[in-house]
Amino acid sequence: MFPDLHRPIALAGAGGYLGEAVLGQIAVRCPGAAVRVLDVRPPAPVAGLDLEHVQGSPAAPQALGLLMRGAGVALHLGLRARRVHPRRSTDGEAMTAFVAAAAAQAVPHLLYCSSGEVYGEGARRALTEDDPVVAHSPLARLQIRGESLVREFVETDGRSATVLRPFGTYGPGQPIGSMIGRLLHDARLGLPVAVPGDGTQLRAFTYVDDVARGIVTALCRDNRGREPYAVYNLASPEIFSLRDLARQVLSVTGGRGGVVPRPRHLHGQVATQVPCVEKAAEELGFHATTLLTQGLSLCALHADLAAERQSAVA
Repeated sequence: MFPDLHRPIALAGAGGYLGEAVLGQIAVRCPGAAVRVLDVRPPAPVAGLDLEHVQGSPAAPQALGLLMRGAGVALHLGLRARRVHPRRSTDGEAMTAFVAAAAAQAVPHLLYCSSGEVYGEGARRALTEDDPVVAHSPLARLQIRGESLVREFVETDGRSATVLRPFGTYGPGQPIGSMIGRLLHDARLGLPVAVPGDGTQLRAFTYVDDVARGIVTALCRDNRGREPYAVYNLASPEIFSLRDLARQVLSVTGGRGGVVPRPRHLHGQVATQVPCVEKAAEELGFHATTLLTQGLSLCALHADLAAERQSAVA
């Protein structure tokens, strides 16, 4: 089986809701695996995994050396936040250090979680992995740089690398500042939910468990022999306008505030993104199965339970 379960899986960027889902999927696909996690805080225990915490910042050379030592595969979950300061290089430096540490410790396989953000404006057709990337926003620039570093990693024989580009990842525990996080937060408070412009922009929204399953499937695939560098879109087959998304949020939460427009940001605003997922389906067997209504309902339930726990403590 790939990866070799006698060697640890090195994981960075596991502190958020996507990291939690990825660890859960590793436990399902690779029971008994040793997973070494780099973070400032220790991860929560996961049944079926041998978790080791490496404390430190994502750019610290000593911590990265400990993370990579003896690892059979290294996974960086990348940046999920859309608001990236254009003049801060910390995130870019961390990715550079991550790839350098993997190379120095002779890790054979590297995975990087980028996003559909790198495509920029849609091409009036389904976006394939061969479409050009566009540095249209600070986040896209950082992710394109990360992808470039990963491509350089495979220039040495015996190495392989995979880039995953999930579209519209959402799920329980998502930041309130994310698109769906903000819509759910406002709807639950009875406030109007705001969408950019007229809300006709098209998107794919992919539930976090589906994204995590795609990532771990790629992690378990040995592509060294035939395609040392591979890129996959991970996305739901459902496509919605932002206005329809907002209406579904109101429906699952019982919100009565209605949908209102808000000014569109002129920089980095993408009007249409329709991903093609044929390559991931054919080569990874990936299929996102969570419908948007189901995923939003799970998010709303998670928020309700969290509010109840907070009220009980208060």
